[in-house]
Amino acid sequence: MTEYTFLFLLLLAHVIGDFTLQSSKIVESKNRYGKGYLYHILIVFFSCTAFTLFFFFSFKWIYAILIIIITHSLIDYLKIKINRSKKLSGIGDSIALLSDQFLHLLFILLAFYLFRPWIPNPVYIKILNKFVNHTQIINHLPDKFIFLSACYLFLTRGGTVFVKTFSGRYRHEIALKSEKNKMNGIIIGEIERIVLFTLFVLQIYIWAAIVIVLKIAWQYYFCKPEERDFKGTLYSTGLALIVGAIYNTIFIW
Repeated sequence: MTEYTFLFLLLLAHVIGDFTLQSSKIVESKNRYGKGYLYHILIVFFSCTAFTLFFFFSFKWIYAILIIIITHSLIDYLKIKINRSKKLSGIGDSIALLSDQFLHLLFILLAFYLFRPWIPNPVYIKILNKFVNHTQIINHLPDKFIFLSACYLFLTRGGTVFVKTFSGRYRHEIALKSEKNKMNGIIIGEIERIVLFTLFVLQIYIWAAIVIVLKIAWQYYFCKPEERDFKGTLYSTGLALIVGAIYNTIFIW
């Protein structure tokens, strides 16, 4: 466990709080300044606390978590306010999503670097030493595993949000599709991104290319024209490859 473990745990908590546990109902309520907004902020707080409290609790941990929660609340509030006043759609919606996530990540990085160095809680180490050798815990909680988990979780629910936003899936004609077809598309997209990301991380680039070609060929030859979504495929595969490149840049290259 290194001091960067704290950063990777914060990123994992962010993905879970901002995507995995943020249902469509919470989003709809949040956009009306309803209970969903409060629920979301509480979920973000508890996810950050649950993943970092036991390992890194200290006074500066309190300051870091406060920075993350307060700024997250303000960013979401401003995004909702802008969305309600400007009624964003299309490219505006995409820019809003990118700006929202960029600012969240920026303040997570700020909270991490502002209070460095991050040393595991002595109480945590003392308790562990009574039961197991500390090196065993280090081997079971590597930074790679934590960040890998964050990537996989992001590429499921988070990836769906990004692809739907960038490809305009909320257009009227798309909304007319049956719930079954939409759910099938979501599941296929999530599996596609997970497979591509895994192949990219393993540096099996030729198979990643083959998967992309097969997906495009399947849509072209076996799907009806109105069911084809080459734009969605482009964004979905691109997102998986970008996340894979980020992972490889941090841990391999």
